[in-house]
Amino acid sequence: RIQHGMIQAEDGRKMSKSLGNVINPNDLIEKYGADITRAYVVFLGPFDQQVSWDSKGIEGIVRFLNKVWNLGQEIAERVEEKDPTKIITDSFEIGETELEVATHKVIKKFNDDLDRLHLNTLISTLMEFTNFLVAKKELLYNYPQPYLVLILLLSPICPHISEEMWQQFGFP
Repeated sequence: RIQHGMIQAEDGRKMSKSLGNVINPNDLIEKYGADITRAYVVFLGPFDQQVSWDSKGIEGIVRFLNKVWNLGQEIAERVEEKDPTKIITDSFEIGETELEVATHKVIKKFNDDLDRLHLNTLISTLMEFTNFLVAKKELLYNYPQPYLVLILLLSPICPHISEEMWQQFGFP
């Protein structure tokens, strides 16, 4: 059994209807969407510890998912192979590249964080990997597999954007 922590209001007090400091997730979903809201709640802090809500912090998640989206759009437009099955099989033939090594490292760190329920560091791992992929994006036009791995890792937290990006590469 794992005890989860409490999310406090921005003023540091316990969130309570009677205090009028409750954040309604439906309002956030309406403004930002479900993926951003979910990712921000996961990113707030350690699952088992008390954390304080920060309304300004959600903008960081907005920037992150915009970066993921924009990178995916650029790769999908420029990727040379349009057959999804061939994208995967061709990618495996490249061998030990910097992209491949980084991809394997992010998968391992992601799984370790997930096993320990360190969901906030899981998101920061994906942010770092996204920044790495942006720096190497020219390589991704011929070798998009690392971006597809990013989408698969992001999918449990942000299923909507992940599914849209997955379809951009021709996958069902």
